[in-house]
Amino acid sequence: MKSFYIKLIICAAMLGILSTVAGAAPIGVGKEAFDFTLETLSGQKIALSEELKTKRVVLVFFATWCPHCGASVPATNTFSKKYAAGVRVIGIDVQESKPKVEDFVKRTKMAYDVVIDDTGVVASRYRISGIPTVIAIDKNNKVLYRGTSITDMEKRVEF
Repeated sequence: MKSFYIKLIICAAMLGILSTVAGAAPIGVGKEAFDFTLETLSGQKIALSEELKTKRVVLVFFATWCPHCGASVPATNTFSKKYAAGVRVIGIDVQESKPKVEDFVKRTKMAYDVVIDDTGVVASRYRISGIPTVIAIDKNNKVLYRGTSITDMEKRVEF
């Protein structure tokens, strides 16, 4: 029985080491963005690689229960409208139900496309550990900005 517990402890330690080595660091500025395809609330499929053929993309990871996410919607709406010719803003809700997200979108008056990462795979690949998280990506699929504020991003990245 003692050897079982020793093996269990060794396995747990190995899993911890592997998860750290596997890249717990977020995808930062200058790194390549991960492609994904998700569906908007209206059923349209959005593929990052397709969007980048014509525009830069700003991803805004959010959740309906996050007060800062709701508070940031007016600034994100303004940014989206101001740079619509060259930038596509995509709100990515992380693992919530479609009715809940639709209600949030209506209540906060979001004026940009919203998709739901219902499995959390996209958030996981981008190593999202807090929300809101804003990621700007150029047409060459390189991350230009990673932070928590559309306003801060606009100050730091030339659009």
